[in-house]
Amino acid sequence: MGPSLARSLFTVGYERLGPLALLSLLRALPWLLLALVLTFVPAARLAPGGWLLLSGALVLCVVLMAPWLGGAAHCYAAALARGESPSLGPLLRSPGLNYLPLLGWTLVQALLALLLLPALVASGPGERGWLGWLGLAGGLWLWALSRLWGFVFLPLLAARGREPRETARLALLLLLERPGALLAAFAGRQLLLLLLALSGLGLIVGLGGWLPLQAALAVRERLRHHGLDLVPAGTPETNRPLDLPSFAQLWRPWR
Repeated sequence: MGPSLARSLFTVGYERLGPLALLSLLRALPWLLLALVLTFVPAARLAPGGWLLLSGALVLCVVLMAPWLGGAAHCYAAALARGESPSLGPLLRSPGLNYLPLLGWTLVQALLALLLLPALVASGPGERGWLGWLGLAGGLWLWALSRLWGFVFLPLLAARGREPRETARLALLLLLERPGALLAAFAGRQLLLLLLALSGLGLIVGLGGWLPLQAALAVRERLRHHGLDLVPAGTPETNRPLDLPSFAQLWRPWR
């Protein structure tokens, strides 16, 4: 993650710290509820099949809510990256993205995770064999490629409002033209994810808001090399400046 991207992420995220934390909390709540139920509700205290029914209903709730809240997060991040001052309420009521493509993306990610889980826990390292290791490496590689694709495709889809096919062509162009720059930004994203996860509180009030913002800023930086910008459909392609405050304008409690 380059210095300009890191500076943009810090200044924009600092100014919108409250809405980003609220958005992250809303995205984490279904997963947190599912984790609490699976951890602290013993199956023996429920009727036969009751625990399975409850956990299945919670998983379905998480899967159905994830595209809605994810779409709102990416649209909010895209608006911030364009230098706008969006309101979070309207985006939560109507994210502005087609629900079905986002649901399909969520299901693909869940399917990849389910395919990888047995390979990770089915047998010990000494019992896996070279075919098992090859399958595990291939699965991890496919999962990493899907995450990299989502890192570019979802911000473009949220920000520009074009058709998925046109968005996919542009995402492929950005990935193939100079992959090193986007790979560095993607590695910075993983580092940010690790830092937020290790902080504990950042796992709940940081991941859902800061990661989409970092992706939107990284994609905008790469678009500028092609004379494009994060503009909605029907808007002229202009490289509008991102209006960032200087560090001196930010509130500093130590002064």
